[in-house]
Amino acid sequence: MMPRLLVAALAVALLSALAVALFAAPPTDSKPLPGPAPAAVPAPATKTKKVLVKFKSMVSQKAEGNARVSNLTMAEVDQDDAVFTSDVMVVHSEKNVHEFTCTGNPVFTDPESHVTADKVVAYSSPRRAQFTGNVKMINTPKPKKDPKDQGNDMKNEIRNTPSTTTCESMDYDYANKTALAKGNVVVVQKKRTLWADQAVYNQKAELITMTGNVRMENTGDDELKELNDADVVTISLENDWIEIRPKDGGLSTMVLNVKDEEKPAEKK
Repeated sequence: MMPRLLVAALAVALLSALAVALFAAPPTDSKPLPGPAPAAVPAPATKTKKVLVKFKSMVSQKAEGNARVSNLTMAEVDQDDAVFTSDVMVVHSEKNVHEFTCTGNPVFTDPESHVTADKVVAYSSPRRAQFTGNVKMINTPKPKKDPKDQGNDMKNEIRNTPSTTTCESMDYDYANKTALAKGNVVVVQKKRTLWADQAVYNQKAELITMTGNVRMENTGDDELKELNDADVVTISLENDWIEIRPKDGGLSTMVLNVKDEEKPAEKK
C-alpha cells in the first residue's frame, strides 16, 4: 500500500512542477522568439521633370560609375522657360542630374534675359549657370505701366528700358532669377552708365545692387550727372530711384546740374 501512495505522491509533485515550468513568467533576461520581419516601407519616388535636348550630331558613351558623357554639335537645351544654345556642347549625366558645358558661341535666353559668354556651364538641378569670359547680359523687362504714373511718360519709359551688364564672370540662378556679376562690372541703361567690382541683379524685383568702387556717369537730362567713391549703390530699374552708401569713414561725391541765372553780357 505504501509504495502505491508514494508513487502517486511523486506523480502529483512532478505534474505540479511541470505546470509551474510551463506557465511561469520567463526570466527578465530571456530573449523573445523572433517573429516575422516588419514589411519594408518603400522609399518615396524621386520627382523628375523633362528637359528637351536638340542637336545635329551626338556621340555618347558610358563613363565611370553610372555616368554618361555625350558630345553634341549645334545643340539646344530647353528647360522650363530657359533655353541654352551652343555650337559645341558636352553633357555629363548621372542620377537624373545633368551638366551642360557650352563652348561654341553659347547663348542663354529666358523671357527677360539674353546672355552670351565665351563659356557657359549650366546645371539642371539646381537650375543655375556659370558664365565666364566676355559676359554680356541684356535684360528687357516685361512691358508694364503703373496707373499711379499716368501721364509720367519719362518714368514709364525708364521702367521699360532694357539694361545691359558686362563683366568677366557671372553666376545666374535662373530658377530664382538672380545674377551675381564679378570683375569690371559695367551696367548701362539708356544714358546712365555705372561701374563697380561686382553687382547683384534681382530680376523679379528689378533691382541692381553694385558694390566696390562704384561710380556713375549720366549723359542724359537727369540732374545727377556724376557719382564717385561709393561703396554700395542700389538702383531700382522699375521705379527709377537710387540709394548710395559711401565707404566706411569716407564720403561720396556727386555732380549736379544747376541752372545758370547769370545774364549774358550785353553787346556793345
